[in-house]
Amino acid sequence: SKAIDYEAETELGKMKAHYTETIYYKGISYKFNEEGFIDKEEIKDEEIIEKSSSSIIQVVENNDTNEVISKEFPIENNEEGKEG
Repeated sequence: SKAIDYEAETELGKMKAHYTETIYYKGISYKFNEEGFIDKEEIKDEEIIEKSSSSIIQVVENNDTNEVISKEFPIENNEEGKEG
């Protein structure tokens, strides 16, 4: 507690991250914050629509610093060669 200058449980809120995460997947964007799911909506940007059909795109924005981190995760097409 001395290392982080933590004195009481009321200080816990000062240590909380404030972020918004958006997941783009198959033409839909899903928004989350530190408390959970916010909403989903249809993507309007054609380039993102095309990318989201072959990848899951994750964009995380730190609301305190405005830093943005973006990652893409390719979607494997498991339909071909699927047994059963």
